[in-house]
Amino acid sequence: PAPRAIRKQWSAASVRKLDNRTSRILTALAVGVALSLPLAATDAFGAVEAEIISITGKGDRRDTAQADWVPAASKQIVPPGGFVRTREMSQMALLLSDRTQLRLNQNSQLQLKTAAETAESSQRAVRLNAGRAWSQARPATASPEARALPARLSMETPSATLSIRGTDWEVEVGPDGSTQLVVLSGEVDIANDHGALKVGAGESAMAEVGKAPVRLLLANPAERVQWVTAWQVLPRRWVLQPGPELLPIVELLEAGDYAAATRRLKLVGASAERDLLVADLAMSK
Repeated sequence: PAPRAIRKQWSAASVRKLDNRTSRILTALAVGVALSLPLAATDAFGAVEAEIISITGKGDRRDTAQADWVPAASKQIVPPGGFVRTREMSQMALLLSDRTQLRLNQNSQLQLKTAAETAESSQRAVRLNAGRAWSQARPATASPEARALPARLSMETPSATLSIRGTDWEVEVGPDGSTQLVVLSGEVDIANDHGALKVGAGESAMAEVGKAPVRLLLANPAERVQWVTAWQVLPRRWVLQPGPELLPIVELLEAGDYAAATRRLKLVGASAERDLLVADLAMSK
């Protein structure tokens, strides 16, 4: 069935734990989503769909684990059992059918679990196989009673399962399968076969494969999510009329192929325009 349109409300209070600049940009992003994008529908209890809201750089999607990867684009629907991934120097924003907002950093891969895969649980689930994700699982405008309900969304990683209650949080899966969690507001339960922890606002935890989760101390947890407000690369604001040497690089940047553009920039002779493009790329990291 076609997704039904909604008008989402997302208060700036939901990101008060971040600095002022982050709050302004995230709130603006949410308002844009609210006014222009449909919400994907849930096909069965425990299953979740997602709509790709935006892509910075390059990303891919596939509907099943056996399907080939194809280029992803905004407004595409990813069904239960589907996968998305981001390429180098790229990001992707998703809106799940339960109104969870999720953003993937570069070199990340996320799977949406099917109803059969979550049959033993009342939670809708996703799995972060690699990379880094930020999410708001339930709007801050929800009532205290709604925020106190049992977690309805969980995220699996190679080393832990996270059960989320009305939070802003970030999780990163390392190359060794370890999981680092940072909670900005609300609570997240992190658990595996070796133990469990309840992680509150301003706290962090780490889970390694084969070990119980442990609590970490971070001086400023909000600093870890500055990548959520990544700088948008717009080369023609610096190079209005690129010459033959810079034009292919500008076109690569506009196509979202930042890795190839970076390689080409290393071969270009020094100039003010070249340095501006290098700085523009550096700001996006």
